Amino acid sequence: MSFWGEIVGQADAVELLQRVSSPAGRADLTHAWLITGPPGSGRFNVAQRFAAAIVAGGSAPAAGSNAAPGSPTADSNPAEAPEAGPSEEELTEQLRLVTAGTHPDVKTVRAVGNDISVAAMREAVAGAYFAPAQSQRRVIIVEDADRMNVQAANATLKALEEPPATTVWILCAPSEADLLPTIRSRTRTVRLTTPSVAEVSSLLGERDGIDPALAAQAAKLAQGHIGMARHLASSPEAFARRAEIVETVLRIQTLDAAMAAAATVFKLAKDDAAGLLEAQAEQSEQTLRQSLGLSPTQAVPREFQSHFRALAADEKRRQSRSIRDAVDRILLDILTVYRDTVSLLLETAQPLINEQHESAIKRHAADLTLPKALAIATAFETARTRLARGITPELTLEAAFASQIALRHGATLVERG
Repeated sequence: MSFWGEIVGQADAVELLQRVSSPAGRADLTHAWLITGPPGSGRFNVAQRFAAAIVAGGSAPAAGSNAAPGSPTADSNPAEAPEAGPSEEELTEQLRLVTAGTHPDVKTVRAVGNDISVAAMREAVAGAYFAPAQSQRRVIIVEDADRMNVQAANATLKALEEPPATTVWILCAPSEADLLPTIRSRTRTVRLTTPSVAEVSSLLGERDGIDPALAAQAAKLAQGHIGMARHLASSPEAFARRAEIVETVLRIQTLDAAMAAAATVFKLAKDDAAGLLEAQAEQSEQTLRQSLGLSPTQAVPREFQSHFRALAADEKRRQSRSIRDAVDRILLDILTVYRDTVSLLLETAQPLINEQHESAIKRHAADLTLPKALAIATAFETARTRLARGITPELTLEAAFASQIALRHGATLVERG
């Protein structure tokens, strides 16, 4: 698969980023980029590949656009032949270093817990003014820029207002509205969209060798979320947990049952997060070993032990966020149940997402009116918003499931027992 081949459904974005990271388009490589898109669209994956393409070569500062005096571009001869861009092999090698977190000219800033702290951004800003170590550009990726607190955002703004000529910032966020207007105005936006089910299914088959039928089913259940689709297709346990969640939601009749369901769902979220973290930790260690020239079973030399301690600390910091992300994925799964319910109530010809639960969803829809179904769906959307604002996942789930009962039976008709 080609370097950009894993980025599906984003042809316009890929074309733009390929061009500006190439020698021919270097004049359009601005100092700050904002990559937006819904969950599962591949924002961070795109950002990492863009960063790898920039540092791979052919991205020196353009003359007349913040080019440093004496830089290769500023002193180049316009009559020279066009510069060749990096090969696929060079791009792939740079990407390997970027994803491992070991590239000397690419720094990635991630949220610790639910926020990106001002300390983390000040460290990144300070690093932005250092000269690149081995490339012609230094790149700073902010994975979830929408999670910057106010102080962190203001620290970043200062760097964007007075950008060094050799540094490129790549911010990732769900939408432009999630960032301060002053930050948005200093970035160039690349908007991603949700890939189609067919595109995600094709990617799973081509990249991961997943059976076409399983890939199609996983892509449909994930509704275009690439990471979720891959997780479902490669983990029978994840598939089973999702089915259990749908069945649990459809069985709820009382408030006590709703509270029990919230506890069950939270446990499933923790199990799902633990499974993902374990897989990610294993992959991260393998990648780090490869970048350091260590075999899978080789003892870690003393001079490299700090790298592995930092990796372990990073994985530990991700635990809380991983649980929140798992709860959010579950809320999205629940919303597909109500999407199917509304579809049945409207008598549309749209096929059900959860077709394997068709009988249960039909019985569920028979007990609801369209306004009630829409109100319950809104309650679960509200739960996602609360989760993003840092409300405790357990309380968020309990409130959402209690709302399901209250809206289904009427606030004065909620039963216990």
